[in-house]
Amino acid sequence: EESLESLRSPHAGNCWRWRGTRVSERDTMEAVCERLKGSLEEGDESQVHEEVSGLLRRIEEEESIERKQSDLDYLVGDRASAKALYLCASVSDRCRKTVASIGRCIVGWCSGREVRAFIGEVVRELATDGEVKWESLVCALSTTSSALGVIKRKKYLHYLSSCDLHTLVCASAADALAEGGDGEGEGGRAAPASLCCEAATTVLEDFGVACDDLASIGPSADKDEAARRLSLHCLCLLGSMYVTVGQEHLEGTWNAWTALAIRSLGTLGVKHLGDLGKLVLADEDGASDDEGESLEDAHFIGACLVAESFLDSAVAQESGEGSLTCPDLMHMASTFFAKMLAFAEHLAESQAPAAVSRALHLLYSFVAHIENSGGLSEASPGQRTVMGCLIRMMSHFPDRPVRTRAKFCMTALLKALNDKQRCQCMAGIIESCQYPSISATLMVGMKDEVAAVWPTKERPESDSAFLGPAALGSILGPLYSTERITDLGQRKDYLDEKSEVVVASLNALRFVLLKEQNQGASKAVMLSKDCAKRLLVETLPCIRGVVQTALREQQKPGAPEFGPNRYGRFKCTIGDDWQSQKLMNLHAIEMVMARLDDILEGYIKSEK
Repeated sequence: EESLESLRSPHAGNCWRWRGTRVSERDTMEAVCERLKGSLEEGDESQVHEEVSGLLRRIEEEESIERKQSDLDYLVGDRASAKALYLCASVSDRCRKTVASIGRCIVGWCSGREVRAFIGEVVRELATDGEVKWESLVCALSTTSSALGVIKRKKYLHYLSSCDLHTLVCASAADALAEGGDGEGEGGRAAPASLCCEAATTVLEDFGVACDDLASIGPSADKDEAARRLSLHCLCLLGSMYVTVGQEHLEGTWNAWTALAIRSLGTLGVKHLGDLGKLVLADEDGASDDEGESLEDAHFIGACLVAESFLDSAVAQESGEGSLTCPDLMHMASTFFAKMLAFAEHLAESQAPAAVSRALHLLYSFVAHIENSGGLSEASPGQRTVMGCLIRMMSHFPDRPVRTRAKFCMTALLKALNDKQRCQCMAGIIESCQYPSISATLMVGMKDEVAAVWPTKERPESDSAFLGPAALGSILGPLYSTERITDLGQRKDYLDEKSEVVVASLNALRFVLLKEQNQGASKAVMLSKDCAKRLLVETLPCIRGVVQTALREQQKPGAPEFGPNRYGRFKCTIGDDWQSQKLMNLHAIEMVMARLDDILEGYIKSEK
């Protein structure tokens, strides 16, 4: 054992006061730390402050470099003592300031590598405690962050060695914020939300330091691998915090986090959608060769946020070699959209609409970029998958604004297809979709497409697919389907289910007939003489008979009543909304067919 003489200050009269007791011998650091732990257990703020203040004075007033170094090395190396020190930061604001000063002394005198290693473990324990003391965690994290700054060489390796710790801190901060950590702290201390945000910001700033350090070294295979790992880690950090992305009071903070991440990713060479796609989609279904690590959902969610930033800021993809083709963009869009929807399924019911809306926003941005890049010349699996998802969302999602956004996305996705593919896609959905409202919506869209390409004086000819047999077959399909059913009961059931689609089909047919009349009989664009005759003689009479039978049944006692009123042509006095809508559709079918008879007769006569 060292003698007390070796611990005595060389300066006469130099002594310390601990808990009011004046001693002439210098206490060991172990004894000081034990008193610190004891005061922390007792929970007396004034006593804790006295102990940490005494510890700071001991460090600052010690003139022997050897003893100061020894004290600080003990404080860093003994995890229980270090944790007790940083837990003192959560006792009061003045304790936190004192602990922060001790942290600066640690960074100034101890090895940056050792501080990152030992205090990093303290951070891990603080972050995994049942009730996280955010004042303590932020204080310890600030120490490790400062230690990274004083490391001279290969900072990026030291950062990579604790990637899981950074993700843990960000995930803990996000969970606390998602649970509503936005109130005032106790005793006048900083609000929990500000501390959670400070912790995540510190991690992202350290990530930027590591990226800058990596960028400063020369090209090598090791550098490329480190850049890949850092880039994936950045995506994981953003993804781990995604649960807070919909909170309005954090919008400014999220913008700052995203800006930090985008700048650092740019330093690593991830500047466009093409770079992002190579990073996350190349190993989408597998693992990296070196470490066998597969990408997690957090990586993809982070990639979604980065892609959103690229698209919103028009930094989409580089031109020339390495740029993404439209099918590649569609593949990326469908993958990211699926990941964001899967994430939304695990959220609380109140949070799901905002998460789904953000997924739709990203999809819309992708699709608009695809359209601006030339569009899709052929259908892709990703496009079909996304279309099916949007159709189900439009039909079943409980939140009406989300259903509306899904409709806009479907329209944008169709616009991203070329003329032929768009016509085929719309016709296929109208024919096979199990949701009549969706088929009716696309029937209206089909009519609008026909109107957009109809020949004019300025454009006398058009080879658009929307003026061909596929489009006409799609418009007349519901009418012919009704005619083909021979059993009256089955025909009524079909019309009952598809009344909305039949109304849209009749309106589209009426539009085409009026266009044909204006065009002139000798210049028929879509509708032939034989087709018009069949409609007039066979198809429409068949539908009319079914409609009249159904309307007569509605006149029976107890059936809903319709008639003119000052609020509109039809008003339901009895029955639910869906039954009312079907009856309104039957009346609409009858009314449109009455007008079609005259138009068809005139069209056929003019053609003779």
